Amino acid sequence: MVSTQHIEVNLSELKGYEKHIIVELIEENNSESDKAFQCNQESCKIIILYEADKLSTDAVIYITWVLERYKGCNKVFFCCSDISKLLPVNSLYTIVQLLEPSNGEIAEVLEFIAKQEGIQLPYQLAVKIDNGTKNNLRQAIRSFEATWQFNSSLKEDQDIKTGWEYKIEKLAKNIIEEQSPKQ
Repeated sequence: MVSTQHIEVNLSELKGYEKHIIVELIEENNSESDKAFQCNQESCKIIILYEADKLSTDAVIYITWVLERYKGCNKVFFCCSDISKLLPVNSLYTIVQLLEPSNGEIAEVLEFIAKQEGIQLPYQLAVKIDNGTKNNLRQAIRSFEATWQFNSSLKEDQDIKTGWEYKIEKLAKNIIEEQSPKQ
């Protein structure tokens, strides 16, 4: 995704060109030939790097060097699940850790969505969906949507539809557990 103020990059989609693309993005707004360049809100660009923990150590060190060299308007956000993979960046920048939502928070979000969409969602069903998604808000929303699509008159004791994710996981487990022609 790109706008005049930001660019979002999923590093898992770059297939080995991560380092080069990130450096190009950083250098794009910070050319050394433009010394009169003023950093202000209009010229500042935000670069959001998803799955940054997939970067090699070499790439992280090189990107850190480039960021130090071009201290300018760019704000770079490294989004990752495992912060230990970004140790060279850790020491230089502010780390913001977002904790997974609690069970009660997910149920509240589901109730908010239901209210916004005009759907009657019993609180116990919201809690049941929440408990079955392992604190994964995206999966909870997907389960809520799949359950509502299956039966639009939601009841507290009805079965939760999970969408495709858990069905694939269950299928894979079954195949691994019993490797037979029957399976």
